[in-house]
Amino acid sequence: MNKPHKHCEIIKAWADGKKVQFYSRSADRWEDAATPVFYEAYQYRIKPEALKYRLYLHQSWNGEIYVAIVNNRTNQFAEEQKSFIKWLGDWQEVEM
Repeated sequence: MNKPHKHCEIIKAWADGKKVQFYSRSADRWEDAATPVFYEAYQYRIKPEALKYRLYLHQSWNGEIYVAIVNNRTNQFAEEQKSFIKWLGDWQEVEM
């Protein structure tokens, strides 16, 4: 029986449409692989999902002011809430 390719699980995920990254030793970071070659000597991974979030101030029903968060998964429309006061910065992105 043939031994499976070292990166077979990542190859399958890539074939299913996942984005792949390879580790660049020279840059010391993970980089996107537009068309991965899957060399056995290289390290590959599925690109982690990014989460975008943004902080804002809002006022509760009792008048207290709080910092709240909205992200690209919750699809909340903070500005449409009566309790919305103001944004506390731009959208931020973090890899999961």
